[in-house]
Amino acid sequence: LRPFPGGLAVSNGAQTDLIAATARGLVQERAACTDGKVPPKRELLSSNEEALSYMSIFPLSMSILTKALLHSYYISGVDVTTYEPDAPAFTPRISGCLADNAALTIARRMPDGEPRQQYYSVPLIPGRGDLLATYRGENRDPLPTFEGEPQPVGLTKETPREMAEAVFEALGPKGGAARATDLSSGSARAAEPSDAARAADSNNGSDRATTSSDGEPDLRVSVAVVFRDRGAGRLDAAIINRTEEGP
Repeated sequence: LRPFPGGLAVSNGAQTDLIAATARGLVQERAACTDGKVPPKRELLSSNEEALSYMSIFPLSMSILTKALLHSYYISGVDVTTYEPDAPAFTPRISGCLADNAALTIARRMPDGEPRQQYYSVPLIPGRGDLLATYRGENRDPLPTFEGEPQPVGLTKETPREMAEAVFEALGPKGGAARATDLSSGSARAAEPSDAARAADSNNGSDRATTSSDGEPDLRVSVAVVFRDRGAGRLDAAIINRTEEGP
């Protein structure tokens, strides 16, 4: 999590710093859009080039993500703007930005080995969130990456920490990602997961899995939740990350 004036960037490591630095620059230089165009509530862009052409009409959050991730950025020889080089999983990288609106992006490896960055403009609807995960389907090699749009999730908790804990628990070996979408109805029942609902069940591969008390693999790694109080304009966030110590 990295704050910037009027917003918050969510990603991992150096990519978060890159997004936050881009945000600070855009906040200073951005002028009001004068061409009269209105962006759609949700738009999936197929390439960084197409995303660049939309930067002048999208809300600030989308512009920040598209500009930050438009070109490769290397840290210790690794391009942090694309998928992770952890073959054979090639874990997708997910980033989010919340400013005047919200935006999400996922960088994943295509079947031909080429990277693809997909962007999603997320409308801020009271009581509703959007869930984006790294993988979908069963834990197998190669792991199938997430496809489609973020899944709607009801915000049934009062704080981001409580919501993060609820989602993290729902993604456990017993229920899987199906229970995360069940939160929209306030329930935590286990359900037969669809492909979309099982998006995070295999979310970082067997190399990061642990074993639960009943012997089932526990593939959870992290969950990030961001709330915005539209009345007060306040942002609040929480992260659960099993790979890092501390709060």
